[in-house]
Amino acid sequence: MPENLTFARPYADALFSKALASDELDQWDEILRVLAMAASTPELQVAMVSPMCSSTQIEDILFAVVMATPNCPDSLQQSARQWLSVLASSNRLSNIGGIRKLYLDLLDKHRGIERSEVVSARELTDTEVVNIKKYIEERFATKTILSLKVDDRLTGGLRVSIKGLVLNGSIQNSIALLGDSLRG
Repeated sequence: MPENLTFARPYADALFSKALASDELDQWDEILRVLAMAASTPELQVAMVSPMCSSTQIEDILFAVVMATPNCPDSLQQSARQWLSVLASSNRLSNIGGIRKLYLDLLDKHRGIERSEVVSARELTDTEVVNIKKYIEERFATKTILSLKVDDRLTGGLRVSIKGLVLNGSIQNSIALLGDSLRG
């Protein structure tokens, strides 16, 4: 089910403000992680749109997931229950994935972190990953979290995406640029 970030934004903003004020940023991150994972399962996706399941039933299922989250104190469980109740009453339980994405964006911004995606033709060695991370952090003057992907359609090189920019050092891109310059 596609997430509408417009509907998710006010919930993510409010939850982030609450988590920041109560010094529970990491705990809420973990709760949102497990809730988003649960909400993305095919079974729960079907239940969320089924007229046979009420939003209260879905809320109860998701709260059971929170209860099973390790190291989640009772006070946080109760806050999560109230938050799920607000989502259920607003018919926004299906937006949990989008809320988590926006919450992570706010958390990263708060911590001065940028996420970047590195796509390579083969799995990178630990040394290569360290060097790429160091280069990106120096070039963009920011801490970064790398998301590594392998795309066997690349002949070689890398494609790095960060801050809306794409640094394309793939062999395919080099060949395309060479072809463009030869065509003049």
